Amino acid sequence: MKKILSTILIALTLFVSSSFYSCQSNTDDCAEIACTLIFLVEYVTITDQNQNPVALDSFQVINLETNEDITLELTPEEFQFGQQMGTYPLVNDLSVSVGETINIQFKGFINSIEVITENYTVVGGCCHVGVSEGNLEIVLSN
Repeated sequence: MKKILSTILIALTLFVSSSFYSCQSNTDDCAEIACTLIFLVEYVTITDQNQNPVALDSFQVINLETNEDITLELTPEEFQFGQQMGTYPLVNDLSVSVGETINIQFKGFINSIEVITENYTVVGGCCHVGVSEGNLEIVLSN
């Protein structure tokens, strides 16, 4: 009985770890990839030099190849929470197709003045979007 339980435990551990690894891989053949059901959003976090959250009045995310505004829509409550935390959505799993790579730009505004401009490279993996280049933690200097 102990041997059967050990075998089941080992098999379960291998399955779970391979599923997690598969979810992280970026392969051309996604048919056999086991993904989680988590809907991923990549965020930009903005703080001042004292590590206090920065409340932007507005922000934009622009696809640099098409010049399209791909800013994720937020409810007023979500935007207010983002201001309190200094976190703003950059992209989500619906922003990029599997295997697609795009270059985007995040722009942050305070009093209608652009105070932040940061470029990113975003990749659509088999399961989730990922940021391959760009700083997700920005410190705004005075």
